[in-house]
Amino acid sequence: MNSKFNSSDYWERRYSDGRMSGDGSYGKLAIFKAEVINNFIGEHDIISMLDFGCGDGNQASFFNCQEYIGYDVSKTAIELCKKKFATNTTRTFTNSIKNLNPVDLTLSCEVLFHLVGLDIFMQYLQKLFELSNRFVIIYSSNSEASSVSYHIKHRNFTLFVLKYFPKWKLIKKILNKYSEECFSDFYIYEMQGE
Repeated sequence: MNSKFNSSDYWERRYSDGRMSGDGSYGKLAIFKAEVINNFIGEHDIISMLDFGCGDGNQASFFNCQEYIGYDVSKTAIELCKKKFATNTTRTFTNSIKNLNPVDLTLSCEVLFHLVGLDIFMQYLQKLFELSNRFVIIYSSNSEASSVSYHIKHRNFTLFVLKYFPKWKLIKKILNKYSEECFSDFYIYEMQGE
């Protein structure tokens, strides 16, 4: 079943049906994520960030960054975001990856385990690391745990990063303070010098 699953189609249908990004982008989980990310932005003088999988934009409203770019595969989600942030000049949104330029920080919040197909997972990781000049923050599960949901595939993604992105070093892991409600933790990578 998983081999035929299409992540892009799933999320486009979800947003077209009027559904939201998910519980992790709302309430106390959204606040927790924003606290970690905003603290990091402040500590490292991050000017620009690219959110790979911005969804309906609710999480974006919590971030304190001078230049925020939200990317999502769902055209419907991007249109929702553009309307929501129509008067906010610090926020831009796109579903086209071709014209994106490198930023200080790329962000992936609860996306990796939704990329069921290995080819899509690898393409996503490639862009995530390719489009950052300094840091990558990943908020995800990091195990080979099985899942009963057809749209979830857990992977030990840190092993993929070690193998395919050797210029990047895991500098910090931050455990989820709501681990009973969410299996994701923070993994923060920094690009190393030549």
